[in-house]
Amino acid sequence: DSPRGGKDNAVRALPQGGADEAFDFDALDALDDSLAAAPALGSRAVPPHGSAQPLAAPAGFVSMMSQSKRLRIALLVNGSRGDVQPMVVLGRALQQRKYEVLLLVNANHEEFCQANCVRSMAVFADMHWVIENIGGMGTNFIDGTRKGKAAAEQWFRDNPSSCMSAQDALEDFQPDLIICQATTSGPSLHHEMHFGVPAIPVYLHRTCFEYFQAHLEIQPDRPRLFAVSKVVDSEELPDCKDFYQTGDFLYEERINPMDFAKGGSLAHVKEFLGSGEPPIYIGWGSMIAQGLPQEDMLQLALKAVRSTGKRAVILGGWARLDVLGHKLAEEKGGTSEEDRKLAEFARTKVCFAPVIPHAWLLPQCCAAVHHGGVGTTQAVLRAGLPSVITPIFADQFDNSRCLEALGAGVGLKDPLPMISWQQLASAISRCLSSKAMRAEARKASFKLQGESGVHVATRIIDNFMKEEVATGKWKASFTELRGEPMGRQVSEGSCAPKAHESM
Repeated sequence: DSPRGGKDNAVRALPQGGADEAFDFDALDALDDSLAAAPALGSRAVPPHGSAQPLAAPAGFVSMMSQSKRLRIALLVNGSRGDVQPMVVLGRALQQRKYEVLLLVNANHEEFCQANCVRSMAVFADMHWVIENIGGMGTNFIDGTRKGKAAAEQWFRDNPSSCMSAQDALEDFQPDLIICQATTSGPSLHHEMHFGVPAIPVYLHRTCFEYFQAHLEIQPDRPRLFAVSKVVDSEELPDCKDFYQTGDFLYEERINPMDFAKGGSLAHVKEFLGSGEPPIYIGWGSMIAQGLPQEDMLQLALKAVRSTGKRAVILGGWARLDVLGHKLAEEKGGTSEEDRKLAEFARTKVCFAPVIPHAWLLPQCCAAVHHGGVGTTQAVLRAGLPSVITPIFADQFDNSRCLEALGAGVGLKDPLPMISWQQLASAISRCLSSKAMRAEARKASFKLQGESGVHVATRIIDNFMKEEVATGKWKASFTELRGEPMGRQVSEGSCAPKAHESM
């Protein structure tokens, strides 16, 4: 039974597939051949298996696979939108290859998963609530993790029936393979130990190599995936067998044409972009900076952009800067002349929106300011934009250094709360005036356009499933090393980690 109640039958309702039928790996080979032969979408030529477009099953593929047993893959992710997004991309690609996929996520990410047609279940706390509750993220990774864990415990106490436990969800789903991130290695390796199901880690940044070393060394061997492009991170990789740097898992946002129609959610953005010169993109995504109130984040952005004489598009993100921006513009500033001028600038030269598809927006901008999350960094480079990184947490400082070394922008060393609007304005001006930075950004864009990390990853997973899992070789190695899996012999009062105890 689920300790949180209310969702204990949700996974059991999933289709089970034919128990006596074999998974058709030959059909996967046919899919790869079809993808290799298909012309790339758009005008840019890309090499075979290098298309940046989402994987789509060719004609006849579904009928080839429909009668086969659907091997099950569970993906676990506990984090921000930047953590969840690449796993959604991978989940969609695996579904298109006819695996049965279940994505176990935070409570606030279920809607995003469902919108992208990936079956999901909430097993982790609302991460937006967690980050707000701890006052934002700081520079100390361990401290942030500790505070986040405590806040997640509080969320579960306040919402006792909102989630199933990760362990119960895994036991009900009975996956043949688990794919996890560093922050979900706890429940993933717990299930591996008790049921002999391999857990493959996907790393999104180098910080995890240091703090989650055990998953790099655990036996039996299994693939370890580093989903970051070598354009961004070309440093030496851990000395570990079966470690692959796949490239990023590109998320191609779907755009509803009705959003641009009169009264649509993006109609005002389209009108703004068409009414003047390309603006500066500013967005801090899922980040809220510890020690920097959201109002001050907005003031920082507005003052810096105003001093450059440029226009801007500011995305709200989890800091809700769009709400604050609209409020400032409507109130026409405070009592001082400076406040009134800033409000006038916000009203006439800035477009605010909660979210806008990067692939559509970024090519229409002249530069970008962002937190340096690896997904955003790669999206900005893919668009060929020079950018300024204002790091807040974890890998963002590494990505800031990488951007600086690449020469495609300005990577600031200080965390966002320590950056003045004058420093930010100077960094933006450097991006706008440097022909060299623009050239390097375009070079990086060309390289990224030729990558498809998710295709590389699915090929690796296919091979592992075919050669090690489906044949029973991996399970035999597991049994030889650790003995027979303990299965359900674990007592209810054991020290096994709860669903939210993922560290």
